[in-house]
Amino acid sequence: MQKLYYSIREVSEMLDEEQHILRYWEKEFKTLKPKKNSAGNRKYNAKDIELLKKIKELLRDSEMNLLTAREIIDNNKKLNNLNIIDGKIKSFDKDTSISVDKNLIKETIKFLKDLSANLKQL
Repeated sequence: MQKLYYSIREVSEMLDEEQHILRYWEKEFKTLKPKKNSAGNRKYNAKDIELLKKIKELLRDSEMNLLTAREIIDNNKKLNNLNIIDGKIKSFDKDTSISVDKNLIKETIKFLKDLSANLKQL
């Protein structure tokens, strides 16, 4: 049976990373926000651990720099929103008119251009 929350020690052992590295990543990646108990100890859930695995993969395995990894992780939410919109659009038949949020499209295009530029630097 899986636990709902894991301590920083347990997550550190799972990921083979030092605890101070996990705390540093928490400061650098705004989407990583583990809950804390009344004593201030971090409580990582499965979603936090998956995010830490992605961060580790980008920084360690892909040897990506911190700035690029941060942009990819922090902007991933925008991509998820785009996928949701795409899924809704696909559910309509082709004769249906669709109102689209122009600001979201502009932000997505800017994000993709920035991502492309960062990937070219690799």
